[in-house]
Amino acid sequence: MKISNPDIIRLAEIKSYFLDPPYTFRIHSYAMPQVDEAITILKKYNISAELMRQMEDLRQLLIGAESDVNTTREYMRSFAILLNRVNR
Repeated sequence: MKISNPDIIRLAEIKSYFLDPPYTFRIHSYAMPQVDEAITILKKYNISAELMRQMEDLRQLLIGAESDVNTTREYMRSFAILLNRVNR
C-alpha cells in the first residue's frame, strides 16, 4: 500500500523538525505528540515490523528522557533517521 500524499507531507514535516530540533526546555512536550502522530500514520500502512519496533523502542526512550533536553534532541534525530528509512 502506498502512503497518501498528505501523510507523506506530514511525515516529512516531522522528519525535518526532528533533524534539527530547537533548543528549548519544553522540547519533550513538542516531540512526543509528533512521535505519536508519526507512529499512528505509519500503522495505517504496511511498514516493516522491524522498523515499527525500532520506532516504538525509541518512543519509550523519549518518554524516559523527559527531563533531559540534550538526550531528547538526540532521540529526535534518531527518530528522523528512522522516518527516512520508511520510503526505502
